[in-house]
Amino acid sequence: MSSPIKNLILFVFGCLLITACQPQTPTVTEETSATTLQLITPQVPAGFSFYDGCTHMLAYPPELETDGAGLLFLNPEDESIQVYITVERRLESQAGLSLEDLAAAIATGYGLPETATFNSLNLTDFLGRTLPAMQAEDQVGESRLLLMVAMMPDAFLMDQVKDDVIYTLSASAPLVQWEQWAQLFQEMLLTFTPKECGGV
Repeated sequence: MSSPIKNLILFVFGCLLITACQPQTPTVTEETSATTLQLITPQVPAGFSFYDGCTHMLAYPPELETDGAGLLFLNPEDESIQVYITVERRLESQAGLSLEDLAAAIATGYGLPETATFNSLNLTDFLGRTLPAMQAEDQVGESRLLLMVAMMPDAFLMDQVKDDVIYTLSASAPLVQWEQWAQLFQEMLLTFTPKECGGV
């Protein structure tokens, strides 16, 4: 083998060897990226309006009007028909309570009897994560109340502090009108989508 051909072969082999030893930069796709998140928007029932605020999203029927802050939804013809939402940090006195015990303690404040039965259900938050919730329904005075309690752990609430955030939804109507409102209330609750509010 002549020297020029031999030198050319050695040169090409050396280039291939150097290229193979170079550190490779990994290619990150959307499928493998851990930071890729898909924002969730609830499906809005036909004829419903949609509220999208800092702490939650919710669809509501045309029979109700919102206070603008998305915390109170009233029937303008009868204000005893309403859906009220509270969003607050878990209190120190509530630390260590299970969701079941937390829901029972909150229910007492809404006038639900101690014998009220809670059922567990799951909500989907704005990032598609599953959040456990508790729901009960019972008579309170001359009205019937549907109560749902959910918790988003380690979340922002209108600042840069992360903590457990408690969501409480109460839907009430007079006993004589409950049957016509119960289905609408359930449809609203099914669209309730908690959101983080604040952060960097």
